[in-house]
Amino acid sequence: MVRKNPKRKQKICGTDLESELKSLEKMNYAVFGKHSAVQICHWTKSALRGCGHCWKEELYGISSAGCVQMTPAVLWCEHNCVHCWRPLEKYKGSDILKDAKFFDKPKDIIDGILEKRREILMGFKGSKNLDEEAFEKAMNPKLFTMSLSGEPTLYPYLGEMFKEIRKRGAVSFLVTNGLNPEVIRNFKDDEFPTQLVISTNAPNEKLYKIWHRSREPRAWEKFNESLELMRKLKGKTRTSAARV
Repeated sequence: MVRKNPKRKQKICGTDLESELKSLEKMNYAVFGKHSAVQICHWTKSALRGCGHCWKEELYGISSAGCVQMTPAVLWCEHNCVHCWRPLEKYKGSDILKDAKFFDKPKDIIDGILEKRREILMGFKGSKNLDEEAFEKAMNPKLFTMSLSGEPTLYPYLGEMFKEIRKRGAVSFLVTNGLNPEVIRNFKDDEFPTQLVISTNAPNEKLYKIWHRSREPRAWEKFNESLELMRKLKGKTRTSAARV
């Protein structure tokens, strides 16, 4: 009988997960728990300096300073896109572990992400160009955008996370590759994000396979299934398909 060593670190695809997550800090990611991360995006930095804002503020009136760019699945994605700027060399595919005990709880993730983000933001206090009003909005964000890295729909408690965000008086954006249509289909009415964005860069199957280099053999089919589902969500969430 082989006995498990409780002190042995979790390994995925032959690498030490803790070390991989730690290495992301050198890339300006702030990691929380076992699979989540946050980063201060370009437009948040610009807003803090009074130098501009992103399309979300332009279209929806949500301050770019108060937008949390995060992910609950920082190292996991089915794709290996040619155009992606994220840390693909560290990606683990879609095998985000089958053991439900592995995953951090939605409330803990949001609390942890906010704490990590505030720690980073304190570094802006020394800037003479800091917009104090924008800084206050940044410290009390009203938007959580799941778009930082990895595929957020691989996190099994995503609907509960959106409920938690809504409880805090904030809104949520989900940016997904659309390869997990069952996640969208199984959202309860109070579990949808405020806005759902399905991203792609390909107008047809041939280019889709070339550009996205997916590990999922039925990627094109699943992507189109998600697009069909999106058509039926009127009144439940704002939807859009975007080129990224």
